[in-house]
Amino acid sequence: MTCSGVLSMRDSLVFASYDKTLGKMWHRGCSLSAHILAFLTLLRFICSSNNHISRITKMVLSLCTEFSPPLITCPSPPASEGKSSQVTYHAFPPPYKLAHPDVVPRLRELGFGYRAEYIQKTAQLLCDEHPDPLAFLGSLRNVDVKEARIELLKLHGVGPKVADCVLLMSLDKVRKPLTLTHGDLIYFVLAQHRTRRHSRPPDRIEAL
Repeated sequence: MTCSGVLSMRDSLVFASYDKTLGKMWHRGCSLSAHILAFLTLLRFICSSNNHISRITKMVLSLCTEFSPPLITCPSPPASEGKSSQVTYHAFPPPYKLAHPDVVPRLRELGFGYRAEYIQKTAQLLCDEHPDPLAFLGSLRNVDVKEARIELLKLHGVGPKVADCVLLMSLDKVRKPLTLTHGDLIYFVLAQHRTRRHSRPPDRIEAL
């Protein structure tokens, strides 16, 4: 049985503890993960409209497996019953992989519904307007929060609430007043950490 995973910084720490060589590979992937974080967060919150955690997670995994080649397959950490499965990891796809109109029918087949068009048009707009879409999104960290929000609101499927979520969760910006509730923040932070074990709540929840 082969499962799919999204390469993350936390995964690198988990697998580095199992094998030094594999750990080096994950650390190489870490830089890619950090570089694409804003785009991943953007699409995750576009998918969150009228949705729930398990379905959002499934959508994110579908984007990875359908539009990004596999990076590596390796045994997952043993489960409580002592069994271990194989996990295939995929990087999150860059905007150009999702920008062509032909992507929309496939996304609809995968269950994205009306969000399929939002994702494709957002990716296309980023590619059309910016030579390096990922660098552009990352550069929003370095501008005023109002300017960053204006840029995000130009994208398809991004309203005030989604924009504020992206600002907070991937661009390290806090806007007051936010258009999201504490419940919204806790919901999505837990969605990111739901498969991990923590000795204490994530720092962002403690700070709320």
